[in-house]
Amino acid sequence: MMLVTLNHYLLGSNFNMKVNSMAKLGTEKRPIIVRVKSNEMAEYVVNQCRANDWRYIIGFAVGNEAEDISDLEGMLNPVMPAISVRIGRNEPCKCGSGKKYKKCCGPELKH
Repeated sequence: MMLVTLNHYLLGSNFNMKVNSMAKLGTEKRPIIVRVKSNEMAEYVVNQCRANDWRYIIGFAVGNEAEDISDLEGMLNPVMPAISVRIGRNEPCKCGSGKKYKKCCGPELKH
């Protein structure tokens, strides 16, 4: 497949280009925007976006412009929020000592 111009990459013909910061990335209101250097990378982006039903815009880097596929990478590898488990003060300590958490490892964690 020969990919030549930006027009080949617009999914759908009526893009609403107003960027809404609350819109989810990959939607019509906030498409994934990437800049690539080669047709092979452009095809990769197209295939990934179509497989996930994401809206996208692809442009080619000119001259020494750097390739930028950070929007796509962010969608393929989402950041997972940290999960912390709260240990109650009167629960048994997780170290296995048999003591209450507040009498064993709890004080060590306070600064």
